[in-house]
Amino acid sequence: NMTVTHNPILYAGVTSFDVTANEGALICLTVNGEIIGTGEATGTPVSISIPAQQPPDDVVVTITLQNYYRYSAVVEVIPPSGPYVVYNAVEINDDAGNGNGIMETSEAILASLSLENVGVEDATNVSATIQTADPYVTVTDDNEDYGSVTAGSTVVIDDGFAWDVADNIPDLHQVIFEINVTDGSETWTTFFGVEGHGPELEIGSLTIDDSNGGNGNGRLDAGEDADIIIETSNLGSYHAMGAIGTLSITNPFITVNNSTHDFNVIGSGATDDAVFSISVDGGAPAGTAVSITYEVNAGGYNAQSSFGETIGLILEDWETGDMSQYDWVTGGNANYTVTNTGAYEGTYCAKSGDIGDNQSTYLQLEYDVFSDDYISFFVKVSSESNYDYMRFYIDGNEQDSWSGEVGWQEVEYPVTGGVHTFKWVFDKDYSVSSGSDCGWVDFIVLPAPPMTTAFAGSDDETCEDTPFQTQGNATLYNVVYWQTSGTGTFDNQQIMDPVYIASAADIEAGEVTLSVTAYGPDYNVTDEMILTIHSAAVALAGDDDMACTDMSYELINASAENTTGILWETAGDGTFDDASVINAIYTPGTGDLANGSVTLTLNAYSGAGCDDAMDDIMLSFTDAATAYAGESATICSNDTYTLMDAMAENYESLMWSTDGDGMFDDYTSINPVYTPGTGDIVNGIANLTLMAYGNGNCGEVTSELTLSFEAAAEAFAGEDAGILPGEAYTITDASAMNYSDMMWSTSGDGTFDDATAMNPTYTPGTNDIDAKEVMLSLSAYGNTPCGDMMDDMMLSISTGIGENLAGFNLSIFPNPNSGMFNLELSGDRNEEISVRIYNSLSEVVFEKENIKVESSYIENFNLEVEQGIYYIRIQGEELLINRKVIIKK
Repeated sequence: NMTVTHNPILYAGVTSFDVTANEGALICLTVNGEIIGTGEATGTPVSISIPAQQPPDDVVVTITLQNYYRYSAVVEVIPPSGPYVVYNAVEINDDAGNGNGIMETSEAILASLSLENVGVEDATNVSATIQTADPYVTVTDDNEDYGSVTAGSTVVIDDGFAWDVADNIPDLHQVIFEINVTDGSETWTTFFGVEGHGPELEIGSLTIDDSNGGNGNGRLDAGEDADIIIETSNLGSYHAMGAIGTLSITNPFITVNNSTHDFNVIGSGATDDAVFSISVDGGAPAGTAVSITYEVNAGGYNAQSSFGETIGLILEDWETGDMSQYDWVTGGNANYTVTNTGAYEGTYCAKSGDIGDNQSTYLQLEYDVFSDDYISFFVKVSSESNYDYMRFYIDGNEQDSWSGEVGWQEVEYPVTGGVHTFKWVFDKDYSVSSGSDCGWVDFIVLPAPPMTTAFAGSDDETCEDTPFQTQGNATLYNVVYWQTSGTGTFDNQQIMDPVYIASAADIEAGEVTLSVTAYGPDYNVTDEMILTIHSAAVALAGDDDMACTDMSYELINASAENTTGILWETAGDGTFDDASVINAIYTPGTGDLANGSVTLTLNAYSGAGCDDAMDDIMLSFTDAATAYAGESATICSNDTYTLMDAMAENYESLMWSTDGDGMFDDYTSINPVYTPGTGDIVNGIANLTLMAYGNGNCGEVTSELTLSFEAAAEAFAGEDAGILPGEAYTITDASAMNYSDMMWSTSGDGTFDDATAMNPTYTPGTNDIDAKEVMLSLSAYGNTPCGDMMDDMMLSISTGIGENLAGFNLSIFPNPNSGMFNLELSGDRNEEISVRIYNSLSEVVFEKENIKVESSYIENFNLEVEQGIYYIRIQGEELLINRKVIIKK
């Protein structure tokens, strides 16, 4: 054993590796069978330059030295820091198929992928995506979240990925998948392969069985029924499911009774026979060539082969008595002759020429063979054994030889299609003659000669926008001519493989029959094929659109036609709820929102000969609307409320609403003024809602506040009254509501016995008496946040004139009013009066004097004043009336 030391691991990116080994030892470093570095040991550390390596590869260290055991070790490549998550293993779930855990044709596969963290730190927020460019696999679920993968551990997601296998995947085909793993900041790419399995069809030999309906000679003869049996094998590793064989014979003398054979299943490695029944016309001339085309299909797999047969035998049996039937050539030292002695069949046979020692004689025929076949004949020899020979050649190559006394025997040799030279030679050595010293040939069965055939090609399919290249074939013809059952056109109807362009009617019909006729020297042959025309796939992702940042986007305008399936893809980091659904819902990722837009791609997959279609939509993002109505608040029932704290952003329009009966001065303004209604005041609250309508596709958002109402203070000082000098006045009709406190005051110098009582007694002062009147005011202090309310009453002090001594009645209506009201004064005498109206500050807002009243007086008022409480004073020589008017706007 050598003494070897080296690092047990290699950090990714390092470009040298140190090895210490016995002097003279040869060091080799390999990765995946490829040499990456070599060196010769010195007994001290040797630094070997290498290309930088990446996980998950391993480096194999191999060291050899004469008379020492070979040293081999595996060095793991690991990242120098951080996590590094790579593919580890895959397990196939094909329970939707046959459940054997092997990927086979036409199966829907679920895959459990195991990931390994070969790094030195834990990986978090790990996700993995798989993809492949292989045409035989369609990935249907390509992404999975793995969460955290700790350093040195593996994590598997059961059935996390999925793909569909094509119905024509070649047997033992290796599908290579790329897997990209990311933790959001780093991406690690590795690969894995899965082997696909399918059938492999092969066509063997053709056999004719005419034992029941013919003479049993294994050939086609006029007037007989026969079975054509074609050997069909499946060399693949998976069964050929639903296999069907199809036979086509283009010959006017042959009737195919059944043109298809249903194998159902040809097992893996199995061989089965396709059997077809045919009938040969009784008038078929002997030697009529028959072209046979056979095709076997199983899903997306097929094989095809052509065979040539003849009706009856193509014979040379010399019964013409000469060599005139074919272009025979004879020569050498003597010519072959046709003799009527000793024939195998009939009267005549061919006999070698009469030659001497060291001489030879030959019989030769150049012959054109239609397809792979056999030549057979009977031969007889009488010569010196092992010295003088009868020999048979094909194209100069000896096939067999005979010497001595050989009686008639039949021999058969394979021959390929094409022109060949058949040659029979009898030659002698330098001495001795024995027996008849010659050879005979009789009953030569020749292969089928060239025949007129036509083959339009197998049934096929194409896309509506793709010209179809025919694959015709014909033999022994003068002219070929193509025709269609539709209305499309050929670029040239008289060549073997024209291009066919389907018409609109062909495309609408979905298929058309194409036929080719080969016009031969003796007869014409027609063959047809069915061309299925598929409509091209169409993908419409929809028009570019705006999406809201806080909402998913439904692709409601997307559509696809003529497709076997669709798949949505994103250029960003968002996700689809189901990427295989045409109207999928897309949720943008943080990267999408940061970029402000994302491109979404709709892939529409064509199932038959047409190109896949693709279309994009650009989705731009607009910020979602926000709305804030403000904090809930309490106001006084007689106040309005300005919504000063309300805010909104990213909106197209605004709308305020209330569940009460109040009104906004502008319900579309962000900060309107709200005036409560009577219902609001009765209920005590009203909910005010701000709705902000988003831009573009952004929805509306709402915000609500509750506005509570505190009842406004009310005060009524009582009706105006009059007293005599020296009298006190008790206010019995005063009232107040919704107050926290109350207080009486006077405009004069009198006093209240209790200014905080609701019904105090007022004693006028000297000034009050001199002025003959005094204003008494009741103040009701409102509860928070309501203000105070004051009301007045006029107390008249007269020595002889009391209120309304003239006996007049006063009526004011309506009261309350908006400033428009009627005043009507009526009595039983005449009086000259004045009318004055005061506001709460004792300011005159209306005055009219020297009014002559004769029993009655009517005045219509339309005061342009603010709302509030006003006082009307009507005064005459013996008349004084004070009344309160309430004006509301």
